[in-house]
Amino acid sequence: MDTTGKCWRCPCCINNGNSDEDNPVDYHGDTVNLIQASNESVTPQCKSGKSVLGDIMKAALTLFYVTLFSTAGIVAYQTISDLMESRKHPVASIQYNETDMYLPPGIVIYSTDVNAKFLSCGKYFYDLVDPPDINPNHKNCTNEEVVYPDPYFPERYRKAIVFKGPMNVHDKEILFINFSLNQTARNFSGIEYLLFQNWNTFSNRAELQHKTLQAAKTQTTVPFNSISSARAPVERRSKNRSNKEGFIRQVDIDNPTWTFSGGMLTWIRMSLMETYYLNGSFNSVFDVSESMVKYNDIRPEEERVNELFFVLYEWRDKYIQQNHIVNTMSVWNTVGVLCGVFLTLFKAGEFVTKAIQRMLKARRNKKLQEQQRNNSRRQMIT
Repeated sequence: MDTTGKCWRCPCCINNGNSDEDNPVDYHGDTVNLIQASNESVTPQCKSGKSVLGDIMKAALTLFYVTLFSTAGIVAYQTISDLMESRKHPVASIQYNETDMYLPPGIVIYSTDVNAKFLSCGKYFYDLVDPPDINPNHKNCTNEEVVYPDPYFPERYRKAIVFKGPMNVHDKEILFINFSLNQTARNFSGIEYLLFQNWNTFSNRAELQHKTLQAAKTQTTVPFNSISSARAPVERRSKNRSNKEGFIRQVDIDNPTWTFSGGMLTWIRMSLMETYYLNGSFNSVFDVSESMVKYNDIRPEEERVNELFFVLYEWRDKYIQQNHIVNTMSVWNTVGVLCGVFLTLFKAGEFVTKAIQRMLKARRNKKLQEQQRNNSRRQMIT
């Protein structure tokens, strides 16, 4: 720039191919234009770097939400599949309840099937049953004889003795029973027995039957005015008789049988397993473990023809195993999971839509800015 204030190397003059003399420029008047031109040459680069970084972040977030969208779809499908599978294959949830006093179990012994003679019984505590009491007159236990039609051979009848089992597991209550059998009549000696959960169920039926029979006998002593009144007690008697016998017959059908052998002491330890099904039904099953001890028979030789049976019943432990048949996934859990999945899908779709709209808007704004820069440059050149 010379003393007259004219620029020697003005960019506008150089670009237009003119010398300083032909296109003089006022330095003080064009300072702002030069600063704006320099800013316009630098700012687009910075803005382009920021826009690229923003595009990368938007693309990463879009990819993340697309992945989340896919994962949510897979989770929804897997949840529905697991629900259907759990409905087809329920599982058992096992828990143990502690008790010191069980309901008295019913013990059905089929001694008459082999013509065994019931000799004695008694209750003991803390394993104090040595020597066993084989006195035929000692019968310190609750029992009752039952005769009912064989469920598998209707033309035959079965005779059984139903005993009231031990209850007190804390004091190790034991029921001891003794039988005798003439072993010359059979090649193998054994007596069958089965168990059912509650003696009181059978006892209540037997009590009701006994009261009904007593009432029937009382009514038969009164003179009858008609044939129909005389037949009523007989019909009621036969109906109530089938009540108790029918119960034991059903127990025989529903429960498995076990056998204890003669010539030794059989120690039977019981444990109870209860099963609760999905439809609300309930079932109880006994788990039995047996241990046998040889009986040293010191009777005279002529008395040994009658083989002796000794059996002890007690509870194994104080824990009742309860099996609950359940589905691993309930409908409400599945509905909750699916609601969360669908909410995630909705939010992901909403975010992707907004992200795409922002990207399109940013591109439009970028084009407008470029057009404005070009227009401003053209105006400066002219």
